[in-house]
Amino acid sequence: MSQITIQCRLFADETARQYLWELMSDINTPLVNELLRLVALHPDFLTWRSNGRLPNGEVTKLAKTLKTDPRFSNQPAKFYISAEKTALYTFKSWLAIQKRTQHKLEKKLSWLRMLRTDEESIADCGQDLEQIRNKAQALLLHYQSSEDFAESDRNLRTNLYQDYDLTDNALTRSAIAYLLRNRCEIPSTTDEDPQKLLKYRSKIENQVKRLTQQLENRLPQGRDLTGERILTTLESATKNVPIDNAEASRWQSQLLERPDLVPFPITLESNMDLMWFLTPAGKIGLHIGGISEHEFTIGCGQRQLHYFQRFLSDYQTMLASKKQHTSSLFLLRSVKLIWVPIDEKRKPWNVHLLYLSCTLDTRLLTNEGTELVKQEVAAGTAKMLVAMRKKPARTDTQDNYVKRLESTLNKLERPFDRPSKPVYRGQSNIIVAVSIGLQSSLTAIAVDVISQQVLTYRSTRQLLGDNYLLFNRQKNLQKQQRHLNHKAQKQGQSRQFSNSELGNHLDRLFAKAIVELAQNYGAGSIALPKLAQINLSIQSEIDTMAQQKIPDCKKGQKMYAKQVRINLHSWSYGRLSAAILNKAGQSGITIEYGDQPPRASPSEQAREIALSAYANRST
Repeated sequence: MSQITIQCRLFADETARQYLWELMSDINTPLVNELLRLVALHPDFLTWRSNGRLPNGEVTKLAKTLKTDPRFSNQPAKFYISAEKTALYTFKSWLAIQKRTQHKLEKKLSWLRMLRTDEESIADCGQDLEQIRNKAQALLLHYQSSEDFAESDRNLRTNLYQDYDLTDNALTRSAIAYLLRNRCEIPSTTDEDPQKLLKYRSKIENQVKRLTQQLENRLPQGRDLTGERILTTLESATKNVPIDNAEASRWQSQLLERPDLVPFPITLESNMDLMWFLTPAGKIGLHIGGISEHEFTIGCGQRQLHYFQRFLSDYQTMLASKKQHTSSLFLLRSVKLIWVPIDEKRKPWNVHLLYLSCTLDTRLLTNEGTELVKQEVAAGTAKMLVAMRKKPARTDTQDNYVKRLESTLNKLERPFDRPSKPVYRGQSNIIVAVSIGLQSSLTAIAVDVISQQVLTYRSTRQLLGDNYLLFNRQKNLQKQQRHLNHKAQKQGQSRQFSNSELGNHLDRLFAKAIVELAQNYGAGSIALPKLAQINLSIQSEIDTMAQQKIPDCKKGQKMYAKQVRINLHSWSYGRLSAAILNKAGQSGITIEYGDQPPRASPSEQAREIALSAYANRST
């Protein structure tokens, strides 16, 4: 992963800003909203929803039917494509969330089927309670004696769940359910409190009900810039009585939701949609394809200026050679036009600031990196060219496509002028491994995997250095955030408070420190733990803390563990992994993944991750 995203202000006269605002808010955003509505109303939508994906080209077909609609006309062709992509990406994300919610629902339903009283279990299998307990004891001994058994309650529960679905034996199913109901242990007494179990079952039923409502009600709504959706809900609420509590809650949530202030961004995925130039005042300017009559200038800091100078240089090189260079080697890959609100009561194109978000490939900053990208593009283009030439009868469109592929291969031989920088070459036997846990939030070590010798160790404080105070500040802010979220939920508000920018900044600091550690020790790769194993490791630490704090009291341990999880520093491990992946990609360091053991010290966990990643190379 070698792509990064940078942002800058776009300056223009009021006429240009007004035109772009009205184009995005009055035409493009309503087009996105209509596409979202049509996808949800499609006859095959339920099938797509159950499959968890949209078929290729379906959103494009819907977008074509709206091109002649007078509500959405008079916008550039690239803006139609942007609306189509926005609707597509929105539903892809929504379907991914739906899939996770469906998985949670299925687990809850499976657990609900197991929540049966001892009397019900006896009736199901036709055996008495003593035989069920004996079978449960035999199952426990079987799991504990197996070679692949890991000493973890979660691992044992996973095995029990799997075997419950695989077996048809009524006694075995009753014994598995008995173990799961009693925290994977055989209780010392046969006395049972049916009322307590029924109360717990009612709680799970309510969770199933909420998950079912989430699956049924949460469809992408688009952005309501005019407040029409809120006014419609308000009119319904004043003239009608809600049918049930669910409808009343839905009305309340819609009336309290945060209003939409800005239109959907315009995404331009072709780097040829921007025409760069130098203004008479020496500033970098650009024209946007489709609205090229309007002129914009760049406003950025000194740290980002060299990127935009390279965008300008690449475009000028293309023009000077009369397009004999390929845009495949442009530093700029794609852009977004974004409006950002500010607190002033003026016209919307003056209230909101216009930003340009640019995605670029950092490998294309150097001659050596450009050569690597050139080889990748050439290999992909040659593969497509071979496939097209094998077609027995090609259409005119396919012939033109073959000519474009041949032209791209020829243009790749005309490189852009880039500064030279040696490519980083690390030692394959040196791995920097990162472990994540409670005892030490982040631990990094450098390991020689051949001799299995630890070369150096870095704790969270050592990785952050003077920035460690920011880490403590992040933890305090997240405690406040959880409190605000709790208050919003009690009031029925569908809003989330976050301080993700500080979290992103910390992730970048961690990533920078880890990559610098790898470079200082000549590491060939960085090994990260798998996300699922991070959760298992942290849960194991919490269970150990609970057992040490409150021995011989399962109920107390459970309550203590719950409180620890509530007060736990919430950290997006996926976001941190992405930051490390991104920074490592810029430096030419590969990323590997290893297994993090659940019960070990942070340094031992990191060492095992490195050794596991090294062992995975040969598999």
